Amino acid sequence: MNDEHVRYETKTLSAIRGLEGKTRSKMEQDGWELVQQNHGALRSSLVFRRPKKPLPKKALIVGGSVAAVAVIGIVIGAITEGDPAPVETATAIARPEASARATTSAVPTPSAAATTGAAAASAVAAAPAVTDAEVFQVFNDYFAERSSKGVVLAEAVSEVHFEGGIVQVTFDPAKAGITRDQFDYINPFPNLASFVASPIAFNDEVGNRIRPSVHAIATVASDGAPLGSFTHDQILALNELDR
Repeated sequence: MNDEHVRYETKTLSAIRGLEGKTRSKMEQDGWELVQQNHGALRSSLVFRRPKKPLPKKALIVGGSVAAVAVIGIVIGAITEGDPAPVETATAIARPEASARATTSAVPTPSAAATTGAAAASAVAAAPAVTDAEVFQVFNDYFAERSSKGVVLAEAVSEVHFEGGIVQVTFDPAKAGITRDQFDYINPFPNLASFVASPIAFNDEVGNRIRPSVHAIATVASDGAPLGSFTHDQILALNELDR
């Protein structure tokens, strides 16, 4: 296959030194190809790619022309203090005029991580019960921040609903000024719940407080079609969390 005629989606993972092989094996089973590996003091950064499905021809016709969509890497998660587990990042789609900058926090030492984790757990235990308003704010703030960076998936969020421990997020491509075919083409997530789970998927103060109240995440299109869901256990598995 001639790489010049193939469009790829990319994904960057951060893994603890010595565990890169496990991460690589899992990704290759899902059809990803390792294209770059950078070693850090405690973690390694692995960049994978795989061919994207071709864009349907009908998605190219929007009022006689379609603006080009630029694909850039947005880190949807940051390595937070007290999080020794591998942190997965994914390719997000941003508009050409948006300035997308990936940021990561410094990796704490094991002793600092343990101290921070214990302090966070203690703070959560002493905090008052989580309210529905807090849950709404965490998710809405995340989508607003991503939207301000030009992430089209976040711009397409039309509604956030929380009831009975279930967060349901509705995506309406028209809200982002694109068609459903275009939305499907630029969406790098086979399960959009992995994108929605980002604000509560880490061992930090916000995640540890809000996550226990979220029993599941469901994502749907504006026409009601399911776009993927996560159980609470699947949210924990994203970064090997324990609660």
